[in-house]
Amino acid sequence: MKGLVWHGKHELRLDDVREPQCGDGEAILEVKYAGICGSDLTIYQGKHKRAKPPTILGHEFAGVVVERRGAGYPRCTWETASR
Repeated sequence: MKGLVWHGKHELRLDDVREPQCGDGEAILEVKYAGICGSDLTIYQGKHKRAKPPTILGHEFAGVVVERRGAGYPRCTWETASR
């Protein structure tokens, strides 16, 4: 799969990244939309003190649940195909 990866100040690339694995009590989303926020811009500019390359940007997203595993969903009632 592809991910927008920050490799250092003003350096972004659309890289091949590892597919996530669904662990017990977790869910996998098929991301339909991802946004860039102020912290992403700060990272891109090389001004974020804790960001270390390589880092995948675009943490504000919306999608569809495509997989979930285990019974560990005490606060999550999403089913597969939930939006």
